[in-house]
Amino acid sequence: MKWSISIITLLLLWSCGNYQEQNARGKWIKGTEQEKLETVENQFRGFDMAMVETSYRYQELYWAVPRRCRNR
Repeated sequence: MKWSISIITLLLLWSCGNYQEQNARGKWIKGTEQEKLETVENQFRGFDMAMVETSYRYQELYWAVPRRCRNR
């Protein structure tokens, strides 16, 4: 058991040390690093509002349960 934990810890630490900077490549993305970042941000746009709405609904539900229990 101790060997397996030691090996897992060693592999985890080793994998964290192999950081390589990844740049976007391909014909679809051109420009400076800032322009590339803006292009990628535009590609993933749209899901942020869904997450805001989901968070709002969750918070309302979370706080509604204690209020409902107090009113009984």
